[in-house]
This record gives sequence, C-alpha cells and structure tokens, in this order.
Amino acid sequence: MAWFRRAKTSDERTAIGAGRRRSTAHGNLYADDPVDAGQDRLDRGRLADQLTRSVVAVSEQSDSAVVALVGPWGSGKSSLLLGIEERLRTGGWYLARHNPWMYSSYDSAVAGFFAEIRDAVPDEVMGPDRRQTLSEWVDRLAPAGAIGSLAGVDATGVVTATAALIKGDRSPERLRKSTAEALAALDQPLLVILDDLDRLQPDELLLTFKLVRLIGRLPNLYYLLAYDEETLSEVLQHTQLIGADPGRARQYLEKMVQVRLDIPPLLEDQRIGLVDQGIDGICAAHGIQLGPADQERLGAAWSDCLVLYLDQPRAVKRLFTQVDAFWLEVDGEVDFVDFLLMTFLRTFERDVYDLVVDSRVELLGSTLSASRGTETNAERWNRWKQLISEQGRPRHPDGIAALLAVLFLYLRGAQENSSYSSEFREDVRRRRGVDSEEFFDRYIQAGVPAGDLPDKLVAAAAAELRNDEAGPALEQFQAWLDKDAAKAVQKLSRAEEQEPLPADSALALLGRNYLASAQQRSGFFALSADRQVLRTALRIFDREGAANIGTLAARGPSELALAADLLRKAKRNASTARHEWLADATGVVSAALEAHLRAASTRKLHKASDIARYAYAFRDLRGRESAHTLLWELLESPEWTLEDLLATLVPVGQTSNGRRTWQTLGDLETGNVDELLGLERVLAALPETGTEDADESDVSFENRRRLALRTMERLRAGRGDPAEEQRAT
Repeated sequence: MAWFRRAKTSDERTAIGAGRRRSTAHGNLYADDPVDAGQDRLDRGRLADQLTRSVVAVSEQSDSAVVALVGPWGSGKSSLLLGIEERLRTGGWYLARHNPWMYSSYDSAVAGFFAEIRDAVPDEVMGPDRRQTLSEWVDRLAPAGAIGSLAGVDATGVVTATAALIKGDRSPERLRKSTAEALAALDQPLLVILDDLDRLQPDELLLTFKLVRLIGRLPNLYYLLAYDEETLSEVLQHTQLIGADPGRARQYLEKMVQVRLDIPPLLEDQRIGLVDQGIDGICAAHGIQLGPADQERLGAAWSDCLVLYLDQPRAVKRLFTQVDAFWLEVDGEVDFVDFLLMTFLRTFERDVYDLVVDSRVELLGSTLSASRGTETNAERWNRWKQLISEQGRPRHPDGIAALLAVLFLYLRGAQENSSYSSEFREDVRRRRGVDSEEFFDRYIQAGVPAGDLPDKLVAAAAAELRNDEAGPALEQFQAWLDKDAAKAVQKLSRAEEQEPLPADSALALLGRNYLASAQQRSGFFALSADRQVLRTALRIFDREGAANIGTLAARGPSELALAADLLRKAKRNASTARHEWLADATGVVSAALEAHLRAASTRKLHKASDIARYAYAFRDLRGRESAHTLLWELLESPEWTLEDLLATLVPVGQTSNGRRTWQTLGDLETGNVDELLGLERVLAALPETGTEDADESDVSFENRRRLALRTMERLRAGRGDPAEEQRAT
C-alpha cells in the first residue's frame, strides 16, 4: 500500500481503511522461516538465490573457503541462511550447523564440530574407514574425556575407548592428511554454517576462529559465517589478541574470510511494505479498521520517527509482536494508533517512555507550575527536546520529540507555535487517545485499571438494553452506577450518542438510579451524576418526543424526580424551540407530581422528608398560585402539619475540613416559603411558641423543625424594621 509516503485523497484513504480487513501473512512477522514466494515482500528469495550461487561458485574455484554473510542485527541473516541451506541441500550439498555457544572449551568444540560433520554425511557415503580416521584425528586434537562428557554428543560415533590408544606411527599430520583424503573423496561438498557469531563472548569467539583456522582448509569443506561486522569488531577489540584497535580487528576478519556476502540495506518500498504488512496483519487478525485520521497520524509518525528505527526486519517484528501480544488486553478500550506508538516507545526507547509516564500531569494539561505559565511555545519545545536528549538519551532525539508531538497536543502546539481548542481534546477523548486523562492509564497499565470502567462492559450493557435483556453486563453496570454513577452514566451517554438506545429501557435505567446518583457529588471530572443523567435523558426526549414521559413519571419516586427535573431544565434553556415535546409533557408530569404529593399527605412528613423536591417541581411547572392551593389543601390532612412541612424545606448540606466530612443544616430561605405557601399566610397560621435556637450540626428532623420555626419567629419579630424585613425576605 505504501500509505506512509504521501498524502492520500479521500477515495484512497477509504480504500486503505477497507483493505485492512483482508487477511495477510500475519504469522510471518513472528518467525525466521523462509517466506513463500507470494509473501516475499523483501525479495529474500531472489537474494537467497544470488547468495547460493556465490557459495557454489566459490566451491567450483577453491577446494575449501570461508564465506561470510554480513549484515546488521535484525537484517534477516538467520532467515537467509535457512533459505541458502534449503537450496544447497536441494542441490546435493551436505550441510552441518555448528553452534559454538554450546561449548565451553576448545576440546568440546572440536568434538562437537566433527560430530556435526559426521551427522551431516550419510553412513554409506562416509564409510567405516573414513569415520575411524576422523575419530583418531579428533582424539589427537582433543582428549577423549572432553568428547565423552559433551552433552548431546554420542561419543561412540566419534571416538571409541580403543581409538584413544593411538597405535603405530599415525602422527597428527598423517591423520590430518588421511582426513583430507577422506573428505576429498566425498561425492558432494560439505558446508558448515556458523550463525550468530556476534553474540559470542570474546573468548568464545576466539575459540571458534581457532577451530576454523586449525581444521581449516580441508578439501570439500566450506564455512559460512554469519555476523554483524560492527558488533563482531567490538567483540574482537575486547580480546588480548586484537586489543582496542578497530583496524587490527578488520584485518583479522579479512584474513579469516575469503569471500564476503553483504546483505543489502532494505529499499524504501521494502521497509514500507514490511511495516504495512505488520499493520495489515494485526488489523486483519483483530478486526481493526483504520480511518483517514488514523492514516494521517500513522503517516506523520512514520515520516518523523518510525522510519529511523524500523530499518531492519527484526525491528519490525519486534514492534508488531509486542503490539499483537498486548492488544487483546486493550481492544475496544484504547486507540489503536496511539497504542502502537506508545508500544514503540516502550519497546525501543524505554527511558523516554518512562519520562512520558512521569510527566503525565504536564502533558495532559491538567495543571502547570507558575514558572511555566509565561513559557512561550518555543521555550516549551526546546525544554522538552532537552529533556528527551538528557533523560531519555534516545538514538534519534529529534525523531522521538516529533513522535511525542503526534501523541500529545501540548507538545504539538509548542512544536507548531499554535494552540488547540477544547474540540481537539474532545476528538482525542472520543477516540480514546493517550492524550486524555480518562484513558492515559490504560496505555501504561496495558489494560483497564481496576478503578476504571471498561468501555467493553458499557457496550455490552448497551447491547442488552437494545435487546431488552437483563443480562450479566447490565448487572455489572448497575454495580458501577452504585459506586460511581457519574462515570457510568457519562460512558453510557457516549454509547447512546453513537447508537441510540431504546427510549423506554434507557429512561427506566436512568430514572431508577436518579435519586441515588444525585447523592454522589464528586463524579467523573467533578461532574455530579444527576447532571449527566439529565443531559442524557434530555437528548433522548429531544429525539423521541414526549411519548415516554408518562411512563417514566409513573414508574416511581426516583423516575418522577427525573421527569420533573428534566422539564425544569428544559424550561430554563434559552431556546425552547428545540424541546418541542415540552408543552405536552408539562401537563403529564405536573399531574404525576400532584398525585405523588397527595399520596404523600397520607403519611407523616418525617417519613417522606424529600417531599420538598416534588413541591418545588410542582411550583415550577404549574406556578406559585397552584402550589399554594395544593399544599394548603394537603395541610388539612391529619398526617401533615405546617411545622413539619416547613422542616422539609430546611436544606441539609455537607461541610469538610479537608480531613473529614459531616452533614450540617442550611438556612431556611423565606423566599421559598413564600413561593410554596405564601409568607403572610404562614406567619398568620403559626402560633408564637418561643422556640429555642437550633443546633446546625444536628440534622435530625426534629432539629430541622426547630430551625424552621425559629426562623419564622425571628422574621415575625423583625417585621417592624424595614432593613430586617428586606434581609429576611
């Protein structure tokens, strides 16, 4: 697809997003096996053919030689060796693999080396005489004990106890000559492959080279060494033989190797194709679809940073195996592009990743120190580039800084000398980006933290609502409503925005939890839960009309409170034209409020002390005169008294000193008394009892009554003073 290299048209981006659904060679990124011709994006088949022809050409011009396959770490040397090995075996070569890191001494390495040669040549070709010659020469080169103690090597196949007793005058030189004659008589050449030499310790490397040089030029015996030249040179410089001399290390390698085969660097199209294949594979495996905005951010990250790091096949595999391994933990909970880029940071530049985690508060823009309040964009950008260079010490500091600007608006604004509005932050939140306080922890925890509500659970609960099911997801969601209603309702509201929920089911859920959620005053992002419920319910009624309002109001006290507050909120809006359902709903809800108040008048008020909520709502919907008429009528009930009704109008609040929180009584607002009952009528109806002062820390119903009566008495006593009367009213 080569989607990194240039800006795409709208049609192209759509095609790319659709293309990500197809199945690709996902598994090929996680193994070093030779790739099929149809999946060979790196043209490794052609390269393996060329290298194989070079090895064959060397064998045609020399009885023995050391050939080197040279390439940086991760360039695909092991995969190429497998391809060469496969082709040579098909061409009739005998192949042996010597793993020098398996041996701790020269003696055991010699034994292992010849054991591998023995196993590579069939018995019928080698013959017992040639095998005996090999055994005797091995015994001269290394003690039999080293062979017998070698793990995984059958000593009897290499040297026997009797072979340890050398008879006659068969000197090491005679044995070497006989061994050469035995190998020369083979019908096909034998190639010994030594991979990953750059992973050996200095003494192990010299031991291996000693083995190659000593046994060396035997006919029909060829070596293919694979290594990263830069690393191997550094290892050699840690030996006493070479010392800290790069030139001497290079000369040493030149003497060891007769023919050098270099893996060419990846072409730009190959690198892009390999990365594209990795993204395609993961998207296809996990059902991920990338849109135009995703493509744009990926393209920016590639050109600014990833291109500097993903320069070898192993680097690409390393990234995408990490992404693939952890994606299931966050699928549906984070943004895929941001997760890929944060995984890149964690994998390739862990120090910078830790710097991002430690700088969370600043990057997310939650708060800034006073000293940075006057910092210019240029100063901020330079400061962060310095932080990255000093604390992270990345291989490519400018590229990493640019990558962080892709991830965080705070740094992008500094880089571009611009600012981003709240709409951009809302876009980040909507796609669950790392640059959101709500989702940041999911990226660094590789999953949803224990205190966070999974979006998958919300989606499952919404699906059960749509299917009219009372399933396990709704049960778990209800537990979240009980614990953190603001967070739960906010996430449900977002699900409702994306795909509308059935009005009746959604309103029933919101309604039965409304009064309980209103008590949770420290909700998500400091938003109280009842505000979240009202916003969501209002959107539903604006979409569906007033058809469900009667059903909602009749369900119970909590649902009635939601219906009433919903209408009060709609009436307060500057423009009621958008709430076309309001006029029809007002009569229905006010009738339900009246019915609720009449039913409450059959019980003592202290058992229904929240009656003030419904009385205020009735006044707001029907007006003060209707409220006066209804409430004075209800006060004729033998269960209600004016003193108790006034007590219900005394608010109960919370006070905190930072260490603990407790309930206290607020002031009785005489203006509210006038709105509900008429102040003059209340004063005329109340007897003068000389009530004592109330204790504001006592929130009992009896003390609320005392405070209400004491407020009325003070009002009555001060009515001769105009200033006092104005203050009281």
